[in-house]
Amino acid sequence: MNNYDLSIIVPAYNCEKYINKCIESVIKQKNEFVEIIIINDGSNDRTMEICEDFVQRHANIKLINQKNRGVSYSRNIGIKNANGNYVMFFDADDYLEENSLEKIQQLLLEDFDVLRCSYIVKENNRN
Repeated sequence: MNNYDLSIIVPAYNCEKYINKCIESVIKQKNEFVEIIIINDGSNDRTMEICEDFVQRHANIKLINQKNRGVSYSRNIGIKNANGNYVMFFDADDYLEENSLEKIQQLLLEDFDVLRCSYIVKENNRN
């Protein structure tokens, strides 16, 4: 078992259009003590295939496949499988800006129990 500082839990349901950007944004961070736990929640698109490709290329990514049970159930499964000292919840359409985890890790050194990060909502134009 690996010792990770942070476990990022990503419930994923039919998110083939954006799961790649989500996972890539975490992989590009300068923090090797992060594990990514993706819970494929019964997707019927290419989500599972995309996630399996990441698992093959990265030792710190774990994929759990299950029947569709919803986001709360998926997060709880992620928590049960987490090896990190801290847990971060991510949605499959979320992504991190460069150096985000480095900043978060610095804050964790100050011994906070809970961190709440700001975010930006980007909406697509719908015609």
